Amino acid sequence: MTIKESRRSIKQWEREFKHFNQPINGKVEDGYNYYSQDIEIDAIAFSNLMLKTYFKEQLIILGPIKKPVAIRAKKSLISSNLLQLMNFEIIL
Repeated sequence: MTIKESRRSIKQWEREFKHFNQPINGKVEDGYNYYSQDIEIDAIAFSNLMLKTYFKEQLIILGPIKKPVAIRAKKSLISSNLLQLMNFEIIL
């Protein structure tokens, strides 16, 4: 299975890995900068899709990251045909 990402996305991930923001004092509630990183948005979107598919559950995604997660799930995963290859669909 081949999944293609844009050069822009790959460069953004590289920047974020080099300058990774972590939650302040290890507390998730202090972590807007952490959760708003593209690599975290991607991870949350993918995790949510896997939970829906295999366990019929979903994450509760709150606050300002809810919309970016939904957009990423639709845009990236559908365009890469990952949904068709894994035989599931996104329900938002």
